[in-house]
Amino acid sequence: MQPAQVSCRCTVTDSLNETELVPGDSREFKVAFTTSASSSERHSVVLPVIEKGTGASQKIEFLLLASQQQSMSIEPLAIDFGKVHQDEKYTRTINFMEEPTDRFSIVGLDPNGTPIQGSFQTIGARNDLKTYQVEVVFSPNGQQPDREKDFFIVETSSVLRPKVNIPFNFHLLSDITVSPDTISLGSISLGETVSDFIEISSRKNEKINCKITKVPADCSVEILEQGNPVKIQAKLKPSQTGVWQEKIIVTVNTSSREEVLEINCVAYVR
Repeated sequence: MQPAQVSCRCTVTDSLNETELVPGDSREFKVAFTTSASSSERHSVVLPVIEKGTGASQKIEFLLLASQQQSMSIEPLAIDFGKVHQDEKYTRTINFMEEPTDRFSIVGLDPNGTPIQGSFQTIGARNDLKTYQVEVVFSPNGQQPDREKDFFIVETSSVLRPKVNIPFNFHLLSDITVSPDTISLGSISLGETVSDFIEISSRKNEKINCKITKVPADCSVEILEQGNPVKIQAKLKPSQTGVWQEKIIVTVNTSSREEVLEINCVAYVR
């Protein structure tokens, strides 16, 4: 036998080059093809065979025929919840549409360890093909990073897609506000002492406990009052002229989470 001839590059076979068979012998070989977007597939494999001794030749053709089953249509394929706050609810909907080769029903929703809940209903039928709507409710609990990509699973009775992974992402906004978030001490003289005040508060009215974890050079930072808001005083006595630009870093703890805040400080020392 000589190398097999295939109808397209999407079809591959085992190598049969220089394979010899005697009467009664058999040889098994594998054929594989990669499916395309077409609903039907037709491929061929041709094996050139030469009879040893006589040199007589013939070609044996194998046809590969298949029909693809189109699975359900889903809109959208992923969810972007955008900017969210902890413990608030955000709702999105996804439509699952039957195809003639994929009839199914929605049987459940697996949150996959995420703070996702869902309900589903049939919202219509066209040409005897049903459309199901899944309503997804997302309520971030503060245990996720500020930016997250994850997925939940919609369970169906479909033979083709019994479990459908739905990716989602969000950006968790802080419940903590800082005023001001940048301290601008203006133009000051060398050796002069200037001060400003910072308030850190929770929009959920939670009690806040703060700890100063970084104090810039030539600066002193004092927590005047814990609670909500937290009041902080920053004092600067510069030791050299020029632009002074630093950060005060504060660790903030509430009953639900911990955050690290960076407060920019700037002054011009003359």
